Amino acid sequence: MSRRLRVEQISAWVSPGSDVHRTLRDSFGRSYWTRAWTIDGDLAGLAGAIGSPASPLAFVWLAMTNAATRHPRLLVQEAREALDELMGDKIALQTTCLGSDEAAVRFAIFLGFRVKGTHSASSHPGRRLLLRYVNDNPDIREPYGQAFGIPMVYHHQESP
Repeated sequence: MSRRLRVEQISAWVSPGSDVHRTLRDSFGRSYWTRAWTIDGDLAGLAGAIGSPASPLAFVWLAMTNAATRHPRLLVQEAREALDELMGDKIALQTTCLGSDEAAVRFAIFLGFRVKGTHSASSHPGRRLLLRYVNDNPDIREPYGQAFGIPMVYHHQESP
């Protein structure tokens, strides 16, 4: 899987002195909830939720291959099913997208993730506006190695 990850995700997963495979394996091992998706028998994505199953919050992560990006409907369907399953006993899910990975930020916004101080966007114009807000506000960014991350949150029902 580590050799098939999107290039943008490789830079997000690797810190100086580590390798992608080990970092991905460690994240998978620390997760209390995990999923693997295949497309035509080939591994296309891994996902997990880190935290305590008893906690009302969890940190979610997703790693996907370039092959997965060629199947956007399947990817959205699987991601929404995973979010619905996780939200069965959670108040909120958190994630961090690498700021340079605009596709990941767009995908998170499409699924309903938002940044602090905003609401999730359910329309195309709303998603574009939220993406513009994310790109134009450096104060929401958090240092992430040599780059920056964008912390995002997901709620089933909108709350500020």
